[in-house]
Amino acid sequence: MSDDNLQAPSFEGFDEFSLIGRGGMATVWRARQIALDRPVAIKVLDPEQCKDDEDIDRFQSEARAAARMSHPGIIQVYDAFYRDGRFCFVMELVEGETVGAWIRRAGRLSAEESLFVARGVATALAYAWDRQSLVHLDIKPENVMIDATGDVKVMDFGLSRSRASLQSRREDGSEGGYVYGTPAYMPPEQATGEPDLGPQADMYALGATIFHAVSGRRLFSKIPTAEVMDAQVNLQDESLFDLDRTLSPFFCEFVERLLAKKPADRFSGWDAVLRAIDHLEEGRPVPEGPIPDGAASTLAPSDALEAAREKALAKAPHGPLVVRTVPGSGPGGESPVTQRIRALARAAGTSGSSAASSAAAALLVAAFLFAVSGPSREPAGIPFGAPVAPSSVTTSALGAASPAASLAAMVPAASRTTHSAAQALETFGPAASATTHVLPHGG
Repeated sequence: MSDDNLQAPSFEGFDEFSLIGRGGMATVWRARQIALDRPVAIKVLDPEQCKDDEDIDRFQSEARAAARMSHPGIIQVYDAFYRDGRFCFVMELVEGETVGAWIRRAGRLSAEESLFVARGVATALAYAWDRQSLVHLDIKPENVMIDATGDVKVMDFGLSRSRASLQSRREDGSEGGYVYGTPAYMPPEQATGEPDLGPQADMYALGATIFHAVSGRRLFSKIPTAEVMDAQVNLQDESLFDLDRTLSPFFCEFVERLLAKKPADRFSGWDAVLRAIDHLEEGRPVPEGPIPDGAASTLAPSDALEAAREKALAKAPHGPLVVRTVPGSGPGGESPVTQRIRALARAAGTSGSSAASSAAAALLVAAFLFAVSGPSREPAGIPFGAPVAPSSVTTSALGAASPAASLAAMVPAASRTTHSAAQALETFGPAASATTHVLPHGG
């Protein structure tokens, strides 16, 4: 049936229906919600998607989970109901363009444009996982919108699945071999019907979306559609770098890692994906590096990519420095290094020259870079040179900032003011039991 001959639905409480679009599983209609006199989008699933009471209960349960989310990067689900043999989602109506339409209009997107999309998607999916333990399972260009204000919005969370429901279906076998999703963007574990899916499944789909955006074609576009799901599991497509040598090798390795065949070889979480995007936008390699040795990606290895990476590493900016802290064992709760830095800073403060004192402070921090060793804890995430409060340079295990950490963060500011090294050190109060490491960001 053509779209022109498609009959508009009739649901109590809604009127003024007009077709927005039609896909393989559903049609989407613009309508007016009469009670609130507001425009909405109504997604009507095909009857095949709702065969029995179990299907209906599942859709209602997961639609409720999606409706509990409120995030600027997620199209809001207002309501869900089952009428006339069809399941329907009532959603926020967003004016804009899908990323799929953007690709068709432009031919392809730049790496910078694709990273803009990736950041919006990753931020939204991180929220969904952290707040509702939801995985989307159908990330693709047609399910990501750029609204009228230029913001990225993820669509179709009404069809997402929760960790609890995935666990339930794994235990009782109720999946029945049905695989939901779009083959060109589907991770191998989803294509094989694995019920234990997590955020890494959406990471793969995001990688496939980026590949499509930057290359202008879907993964495995040269083989029949019916064979694409098997290809996601067993085959490799061309390296993105071999398709376009103007792309950054770091960017290509980022996509390659998102498209790792095994979930464990992708990123550990959405925070790691967002951190990688930060690095790429600054022209630096991602902190995790290329795909692990021995791991397979859906993108084939490339000798040209490896050579380009080595050249790019030599030119890559070292980036800002961050402060890392590790437990110390010095007397009185201070590490020995902290004690030495405190004494040296006080001595520097007696020079009577703020410029000399600031230079001495900088020298102390440089000394830290080479003199301090030992295992590092998680990064505090404070760029070197940023004026910060003590609480912003603590680690979860320490609960307080090392004065030397605060000194490291304050040195460039001190060089622009009359702060002495000792004043910068003393500004932030008592010492924590920690040794401070000043390391290249991401190092």
